[in-house]
Amino acid sequence: MTAKRTYITVGPFQYRSIMIIRFLFIPVCLMLFVAGNMVGRTYLHANTSPAVLGVTVAATSGGSENTLTLIENSATTIYAHGTITDADGCEDVVTNGSVAGVFYRSNHLNGASCSADNNDCYAVTNANCAKTGCDGPGDTTFSYECTANIQYYADSTTAGPHTESNWTARITATDASTATGNGSDTIEIDTTVALNLTPTINYGTFDLGAQSAEQAQTITNTGNSGIDIDLSASGDMSCTSGVVPAGNARYALSSDFDYDSATALSTTPTELELNLTNRTNDGAESTKNTHYKLKYPTTGVGGTCSNTLTVTARADTENGW
Repeated sequence: MTAKRTYITVGPFQYRSIMIIRFLFIPVCLMLFVAGNMVGRTYLHANTSPAVLGVTVAATSGGSENTLTLIENSATTIYAHGTITDADGCEDVVTNGSVAGVFYRSNHLNGASCSADNNDCYAVTNANCAKTGCDGPGDTTFSYECTANIQYYADSTTAGPHTESNWTARITATDASTATGNGSDTIEIDTTVALNLTPTINYGTFDLGAQSAEQAQTITNTGNSGIDIDLSASGDMSCTSGVVPAGNARYALSSDFDYDSATALSTTPTELELNLTNRTNDGAESTKNTHYKLKYPTTGVGGTCSNTLTVTARADTENGW
């Protein structure tokens, strides 16, 4: 009887111990599951790409011109401006990202992926894009204006081989997560017909009735059009004593030309088919020489003689300009 009582007491005690352990274990597992979920959710925020709301490309700061006229033998600044927004805050682009782009001839084979070339493709860097109006955290929109210096020989789209095209300014905003947005606008580049030349032709000293040594004058194309030239003398050459008729000066495109068969200089502008192409090499100007000889009269002239030669650029219409 005593041994049977001892068995009954131990049995329930063991059963209750097992139940208590199970009851305590279940809440611990639930707590770990909930805590794990909470940690995961802190990384679920999705980045928002910036948006370029507008691009206006122009010839002046803040302007809206449709055509850019280049400065001969120099660089001309072009402007692209507008607004950019980023739902993650404007500082996501202004401080931690960038605004950049490319200005290119719209029918370029590689489009906005073109390589920098002064004829048809200009990179716009973040350093060349001014950013204003971002007032810190909470502000999502700011203004920008990007600039590029366009060389005098950038391809014209108003004459020549690219009249069916124009130029595109493509602006790209990049945020801290490298997400991007972009926008674009177009403009024409006008045709500039211009030249530079050797300022003086010095025939040297020679005798009456004699012919001078040949002298070369270098013509440099300083515009973005193929050119010919018009030549004219201001009048006869005035000498210390007497005059030398303007037509005694003769010219040709080829060197070592025959004086008697060359063209006599006139006081009336006369076209010379120079066929000087627009510059296409960033490392070399586009040039061509004209050649001159002068013959003195046999009598009646002495001392120093001079007049003015006018050389005027004109579009090379025979070759599509």
